Amino acid sequence: MSTLDYLGGARSRRLPEIITFLGRPKSTVLRLLETLVRSGFARRVGPGEYSVTVKLWRLGCQAINETDLKALILPAIRKMSMETEESGLYAVYEDGYSVFVEKIDSPQPVAASVTIGSRAPAYATATGKSMLAYQSTEEIERVLRAAQVCSPRTVIDYANLQIQLALVRERRLAFSSGEWREDIAGAAAPVFNRFGDVIGAIGISCPRSRMDQRMESLGRIVHTTAQELSASLGAPVSS
Repeated sequence: MSTLDYLGGARSRRLPEIITFLGRPKSTVLRLLETLVRSGFARRVGPGEYSVTVKLWRLGCQAINETDLKALILPAIRKMSMETEESGLYAVYEDGYSVFVEKIDSPQPVAASVTIGSRAPAYATATGKSMLAYQSTEEIERVLRAAQVCSPRTVIDYANLQIQLALVRERRLAFSSGEWREDIAGAAAPVFNRFGDVIGAIGISCPRSRMDQRMESLGRIVHTTAQELSASLGAPVSS
């Protein structure tokens, strides 16, 4: 699984890189890679070079399809993007990261966008904070204590981050301002299922200058959209 995770972190990986990462003998690494190739999770893209296959993407899509969630996400972020004229996003939480699984690009000529399938540290993004705030105490502490600088504006102070997450739980709304990418800002809110569990986050991403000018109005639209999506999944709507 470590091999698979490492392969998925780049377009492709060469054998020496994989051996160094795993710290295993070449013969062992080759056996692991051959197992992944035979099972359809990896493929050879050149001599001694490997990449993951779309089989992983199919499994990932299946993981977010519960209760027709996928059919509800795109209309929600499309509506939000139209109202804000900014890029709309839907993300899920994975091991301390916000993973972007759906998006609608902004119609504006200068816009912020992400690649579907890419991920960003949860403590440095609005979508990530929206989900991290509802993880277990142990998981929150693990992620915050391992926080690293992504840009000059990244907040890595443990006490400060805990305060931010407490505010997210209180308002069900999170903001980021250049913490992951210096010129990019975001607003996001958690999405709940019928059991009251946070299953993802919906949000917008835009140039920081535009967020500074419209933070309150953008936050209100994002919060309302998340409430509506959660309600469609059977979750009680909270103010």
